[in-house]
Amino acid sequence: MDRILVCDDNRDFIEMIEFILKGNGYEVKTVLSGRGALSELEEFSPDLLLLDLFLPDMSGYEVLAEMSKREVSSPRVVVFSAMGGVEEKEKALSAGAVFYLAKPFNVPDLEDVVAAALSAG
Repeated sequence: MDRILVCDDNRDFIEMIEFILKGNGYEVKTVLSGRGALSELEEFSPDLLLLDLFLPDMSGYEVLAEMSKREVSSPRVVVFSAMGGVEEKEKALSAGAVFYLAKPFNVPDLEDVVAAALSAG
């Protein structure tokens, strides 16, 4: 069973994402901060990280930068943000994300991106 870590500062949003992903058979853990995500990377050891770019304690870009410094293997990352511009998308992909999902998104788009990210080499 694939393990997914969801990081966003909106509790209602991550509870919805958790419900959808668990319904699709994934093991899911949620956190509300970038530091929480970095901590859970070691504890939970996810296959995929769904990461918001704008968090209260550090940006998603800072999380990606910290992940790149670690010697252990990191999960694939899907970044999501309400800032859906091309520049933001390119910056996220350059920082290490495998996919960018603009908020708001619909359930089929989330399911497709998660499946594609998990199957990406």
